[in-house]
Formats: sequence, C-alpha cells, structure tokens
Amino acid sequence: MESESYNLKTFRKTFASNYADKGIGEGDLADLLGHSTTNTTRIYYKKKNASIIKERLNNVNIRKNC
Repeated sequence: MESESYNLKTFRKTFASNYADKGIGEGDLADLLGHSTTNTTRIYYKKKNASIIKERLNNVNIRKNC
C-alpha cells in the first residue's frame, strides 16, 4: 500500500482550496497566500473557481426558470 506524503504545500493548497470553495475572490485569496499577482493564484486554483462559477450560473438559470 502506498502512503501519502504531506508537506506545507499540501496544507497551503487545502487552505486556499477551502476558501476558494467558499467564494473568496481571487484578489483576497492572492493576498492571503502572499502572491504578488492574481495570475499565480489563478494558475493553481482555476479548477476551484470554475466549479464555483458553474454553480452560480446554474443558480441563475434556476431562478430565471421559476
């Protein structure tokens, strides 16, 4: 059985992913992580933001159909 390895980057990514899931904006997330630009944040957390945007779009479509 393969053991998983954890390091500070693992916890950093978990921290950032959790806040991205909760809708924290890229600018605020970049500040929390110490990134000098949001480009760095966008590279690593793009997938998280995409799922949040998709959920928001679905909510808008549901409201329009009601």
